[in-house]
Amino acid sequence: MKPRLFDPIYIFIGLIVLSVIMFGIFLGVKLQQDPFSRTLESTENVTVLFAITDENNIELTQVLIFNKSSGKMAQISIPNNLGQIINQLNRVDRVGVLYEEQGIQAYRELLTKFLGTPIHHYLIIEESGLSRFTDLVGGLPVFLEHSIDTWGEDADDINRIPNGNVVLDGDKVLDLLGFVQSEEQPAERTNRQFTLTQGFFQRLGTSHEYFSQGVFQEIMGSLIESDLELSSIEKLSEFLAEVDYETPITQRILGTERLVQTGEGQLSLLFPHFEGKLVRDSVNQIKKNLETPDELFAAQGTLRVEVLNGTRINGLARRTSEMLQNQGIEVVEVANADQQDVEETQIIYHTIEEAAQRVGAMIRGENIIPGSGENENAVDVTVILGKDFDGWYVRPEN
Repeated sequence: MKPRLFDPIYIFIGLIVLSVIMFGIFLGVKLQQDPFSRTLESTENVTVLFAITDENNIELTQVLIFNKSSGKMAQISIPNNLGQIINQLNRVDRVGVLYEEQGIQAYRELLTKFLGTPIHHYLIIEESGLSRFTDLVGGLPVFLEHSIDTWGEDADDINRIPNGNVVLDGDKVLDLLGFVQSEEQPAERTNRQFTLTQGFFQRLGTSHEYFSQGVFQEIMGSLIESDLELSSIEKLSEFLAEVDYETPITQRILGTERLVQTGEGQLSLLFPHFEGKLVRDSVNQIKKNLETPDELFAAQGTLRVEVLNGTRINGLARRTSEMLQNQGIEVVEVANADQQDVEETQIIYHTIEEAAQRVGAMIRGENIIPGSGENENAVDVTVILGKDFDGWYVRPEN
């Protein structure tokens, strides 16, 4: 009897051996791949924690979300006086103190839980490093609604930063970062921080071509603290070069301020509404909005909304407008509706229905109807709040 050259058992064993070899090759390639590239492969939205510090004290914190398919970005501002129960410290305090006492990993874990989304990477830069980075890359581009004046050591030494689109050098960036005007609304300073952060990431993106220069890599390594090695920061820089910085979604944290005894004495801390649930819902909505097609996203970026109170609850329209503005909506009119006994909240669209659907998703309203008649304020969407609106969401009766 002739021996069989292709015995099935040998073929089977050969296939197993080949599979093991291929898996080993695949695993080896994955291990050699830089962490940022692995993140891009594993998720649609890349989340980065960005912080500016001054001698280990937090001056600015933002969490940025980048959608790799659309190229869109969102910024979530973490206020310095954000109050939380910090289990690691066994007390109520501002969240930044956790970074100052226990470091970036503890801070990152706390913000991950607070926002309800994984934070893949972090970038930390000292104020002095930010100034040096700014001069190294030729200045940071920012947009300011109003000009600001800062004073030097001499009372007559006034430095003016004009409004509009400007490029700031390192010293002017620090002036902008530290500028606080009496009686200004918190949103005004937060907006300046948003544009400063946009300028930083935009310049980090355009500087990717310099990473091949050893001197540039050495300088960057001394300026930025990150979980990423320089080779991975270079990959991040290449990714940032393709991001759309013209229409970012910006998010502030809303809540109630209370005086609290902390490790630093008595401080006024901001406690988010609904213990942060509203923030986590907003983050989930932001991720969906980042996937919006270009033409609709652009329309939403300039969305004009009016909010009308159809109930007898004082201040309801104003609070709702703040919530919508916090999620990047431009509210141009806040007023009472013609009637104050509206049963069901109405979301009326005057331009595109998808824009009204975006607003509806924010307040969980499904009664979306086309507009008719005059549109005196030239808005895209009119929201008429009814009795089914609890101040945050539409709660239809079962």
